[in-house]
Amino acid sequence: MRATIILDYRLRLLSHPALLRVVGILFAIFCCSDLVFAQPAKPTETALDHLSSIRIPVTEVPQQKLRAMSGSSASAIRLANHFAMVFGDLREAILWTEIAVENGDQEAQCSLADRLVADDTGPLNLVRARFWYNKLSQSGSVRLQKCARAGLGNLKIVEEYRRTHSAPE
Repeated sequence: MRATIILDYRLRLLSHPALLRVVGILFAIFCCSDLVFAQPAKPTETALDHLSSIRIPVTEVPQQKLRAMSGSSASAIRLANHFAMVFGDLREAILWTEIAVENGDQEAQCSLADRLVADDTGPLNLVRARFWYNKLSQSGSVRLQKCARAGLGNLKIVEEYRRTHSAPE
């Protein structure tokens, strides 16, 4: 019975227009932002070509992990994008984005906050996302402040939606 309620709740959640708007906005930020990718896709590339450029060969993953753990924020972001886009593993993507932030990548803070908002598995993820957006809004970078304003706006929508559509207990 509980599984049916949860499934019904998730289906209603996925079909709600406000959430679809938020997901669309987050998808645009997450997939198309120059904060996430070092280089924008070439006009002649298809989405599949772009995905193959994100995919890390299985033999190279351990090397990328070692580089990321040794301080390379570029390797950490590459791993985060690989797990998020290729496998759809948002938890693993959040882990590697956190490592990029720990390695000093200020722009990864925006990606981290966006991924925390998109992940509905942790009850404190929205609190953590708000922390990172507030930190970005205090940065000296106009681009990061713009990310924070957009992210805080999206966060309000997601919080309101979750508050009004909470699962029955």
